[in-house]
Amino acid sequence: MTFNITRRKGMTGKQVLLKELKKAGLNIAEESVLGVVEAVFDALPKFLAATENKVDDVLIAVLPIVKPHVLAAVDKIDGEEDRESAE
Repeated sequence: MTFNITRRKGMTGKQVLLKELKKAGLNIAEESVLGVVEAVFDALPKFLAATENKVDDVLIAVLPIVKPHVLAAVDKIDGEEDRESAE
C-alpha cells in the first residue's frame, strides 16, 4: 500500500494524510479512540490508588485537569470538531 503524501495546495499535512487514509479505506475511528480514552481515564485512578508507591497518587488529582485536553485532541482525529464540549 502506497500513499501520496506530498503537500497539496491549500491543504495541511494532516489533511493530506487523512484524505489518503480515507482513500485507502482506513478511516480513523474517532469513536473507538474515545472509548479507549474514557476507559483509561476511568481505570487509571483505581490503578494508581492500588499501587504501593504513594507518589503516583498525585497523578490522581491531575487526571481531571488533563482529561478535557485529551478528549479535545481525540475529537480532532477525523478532522472535524464535533464534541459539544470537553468534559
